[in-house]
Amino acid sequence: RSPVLHSLLALLFTSCLSLILLFRFRENVLDLTSKNESANLFRSSSNIFRESRANTKDKAARHLINESRLKLNDRWSQKGSDILGLGEGDEAGKAIFICGAGHRVAVGSPQSNKNGIDSGAVRVYEYNSNNEWIQIGQDITGTGPGDMEGISVAMSHHGDRLVVGAYGNDSKGENGGRVRVFHFVSLYWIQLGNGIYGDASDDRSGFAVSVSGDGKRVAVGSSLNDNLGINNGQVKIYQLVNNWRWEQVGKDILGSSEDRLGTSVSLSFDGHRVAVGSPLNSHRGVASGNIKIYAFKQHWLFKKRWSWTKIADIYGEQEGEWFGYSVSLSADGETVAVGGYRSGNRENVFNKSCNECGVVRIYKFVSHFFGAFWDKVGELKGKKDGDWFGFAISLSGNGEKLAVGSYQSDVGGINSGYVQVFGYSNFLWQQSGDNIVGTSPYERSGFALSISHEGNSLAIGSPTKDAYSINVGLCRVFGLNLSTIVPANAKTERPSEYPRTNIPTQSPFVTIIKQPSFGISCSNSFSLATESTKNNKKMYGIMFDVVASADVNISIKSFKINMDITENDVLQVFTRRGSHIFYQNIINEWVNLGTYPVIVSSVDQAPTILLYTPVYLEAKQSQAFYFVLMKGGSLHIHHYAQNTLGEVDTHDENLAILIGSAIPQQGGTFQFGRPHIPGSGLVGTVQYRKCER
Repeated sequence: RSPVLHSLLALLFTSCLSLILLFRFRENVLDLTSKNESANLFRSSSNIFRESRANTKDKAARHLINESRLKLNDRWSQKGSDILGLGEGDEAGKAIFICGAGHRVAVGSPQSNKNGIDSGAVRVYEYNSNNEWIQIGQDITGTGPGDMEGISVAMSHHGDRLVVGAYGNDSKGENGGRVRVFHFVSLYWIQLGNGIYGDASDDRSGFAVSVSGDGKRVAVGSSLNDNLGINNGQVKIYQLVNNWRWEQVGKDILGSSEDRLGTSVSLSFDGHRVAVGSPLNSHRGVASGNIKIYAFKQHWLFKKRWSWTKIADIYGEQEGEWFGYSVSLSADGETVAVGGYRSGNRENVFNKSCNECGVVRIYKFVSHFFGAFWDKVGELKGKKDGDWFGFAISLSGNGEKLAVGSYQSDVGGINSGYVQVFGYSNFLWQQSGDNIVGTSPYERSGFALSISHEGNSLAIGSPTKDAYSINVGLCRVFGLNLSTIVPANAKTERPSEYPRTNIPTQSPFVTIIKQPSFGISCSNSFSLATESTKNNKKMYGIMFDVVASADVNISIKSFKINMDITENDVLQVFTRRGSHIFYQNIINEWVNLGTYPVIVSSVDQAPTILLYTPVYLEAKQSQAFYFVLMKGGSLHIHHYAQNTLGEVDTHDENLAILIGSAIPQQGGTFQFGRPHIPGSGLVGTVQYRKCER
């Protein structure tokens, strides 16, 4: 036979085989379980190597490889001291989240009684160069009894935006639930936009929350929502619009009756993919569980139309697993870990039965000429009855570090709990370091946990830890000492800084640069003002800068503003660290400090606007402000001469005021725009205090 004939026959055989495989195993990618044997024929190239070592005919070899718990030579060491709840029954650590950068951690205490029984509270702590966790900002507390503020928490990558769930809030119906978002400004947490509420009573909205890396997209789970049946569950995704209100994007994501969809939720870093858990879904048996993954996609024809499109439907493998009670997506949304904490491992020659040991399965999105599917790349199992392995899980940004909590474990005493961290290496999930065990019986360590973006910082909650009182709660943070030896002559590069902040990039478990800080011990009030010499009837808003001198810190507490209004109005105040110049039309660079009523008075034409929270400035720092009259009234503006934009208008030994940018009225709605009237200056008087270091 000729070589050409050989080639043609080989090509024909390959083509026929491909067609047979394509049609024989053409299954719905969305309906995926690890029992699907046909999925083995569609393994990605990375898994072919793994499968070659664990041939399906050699079950013993395959079992040893899949179940091996080889330990990477890493070590987890505690960073800083313990973070304890502040009162009896606080249960601090019932919800926990460490920001992607790893330097801030939010601790939920839903049973705190600060504003009534079980009103709840959240506190945020920051790691400093003294190896300490110091609270930043005020406590965020529930607004009434039973709110359970802090039942869920999430933070943006930099830790400057905080999402807090209060699933017992009654504002829109009993136990309807509420979610609020806060922004960290000048040592305070300021609410960003409106509250997000459940649709109806008993929705329990806020049972689970997640936020995108930039803090501009939020997913909210309402696990007991009844829109499609009893306890079908619901997830909604919201986008921040104009930096002051949250609007839903896409339609509701709903489960079937009794699914409890929204028990868990996880957004990708860009907020364009979301994974939602339905632990009581019964597709594979009662409470076998399920997760769904959706992508925010543009319509192929109508380009302005976007919607949440389901790209995965992954089911538990056996009855009673509660698969999907916990879920975590990687930053790119292409790796997902799913926990089924009540799974009982089936009895076989290699593994005796285990009641409610728990399981975690990891899937990776694979796309090639056969199509796209979610390939199971790992399965981790609890080892002892009742451990509840997988009750809480957290994936690193690259999807190659996974933390798993087993809070019911007795390894350190009855219900002491423990946490394991796994790394994906050589096509296997191997344990990274030793188990992190609870410090005492009944503390339930691992009830909540969170791992940083780089996978080198880990926060663990122990909500029933007894310290100075019963069920105070505990949070511990651990840093990873990598098993990498750095040569003595290795060059050290300065870590790149994150944009828009002065937060340093962290290396694995090293001290970080201490952020500028100063005490809030401030002396009596001072004031600095300019004279009113000019009036512009079209004035709608004004921007200006306040700059601290080289040797003092100040706190700005109020403004006294001359106004020419004939009816009561509302003043809205925005601020940003730095100058307003070049940011006049970028609303996302500004933080809303709230609205302030302005009452018409024949006696006082210059009312004082007392800021809800003072703005603190370090020496040489600048703070920009933007004042807007919501009804478009006239503001008297001030200047001494025809100064140009950015020139110093007036100053004393403590601070200086830079000429601002006047913003004309625009169609009755407040909008950010470019400066139109250079030479316009500060409105009124700045009242401030001089602070000691």
